[in-house]
Amino acid sequence: MRPVTSKKKTEYNTKEPGRGNNWAKSWVADRKMVFGPKFIDLWEKSSDLAIKPTAKYTLIFHTTTTEPGYNIYITHKNAEIDA
Repeated sequence: MRPVTSKKKTEYNTKEPGRGNNWAKSWVADRKMVFGPKFIDLWEKSSDLAIKPTAKYTLIFHTTTTEPGYNIYITHKNAEIDA
C-alpha cells in the first residue's frame, strides 16, 4: 500500500476501529468495479477507439496519482488520474 493510502487507512482506523480496513478493501475493489468501467465509458465517448477484451493491442496506464473525487451536499470534485 502506498504511503498516502496507508496514512488514510491509519487515520480512519484511529477514528473508528475497522473503518480504515474497510476503506482499504473498497479502494482496491473500486478499481475494477467503479474506476475501470467509468474510465472505459469516458474513453469511448471521447475517442474513436473502442476498448474490447479481444483487442489485438493492450493499452496500459501506470498511474502516479488517483483522486477518487467526491460529491458532498452542494460541493463536488470530479475523479482524476495522473499517468
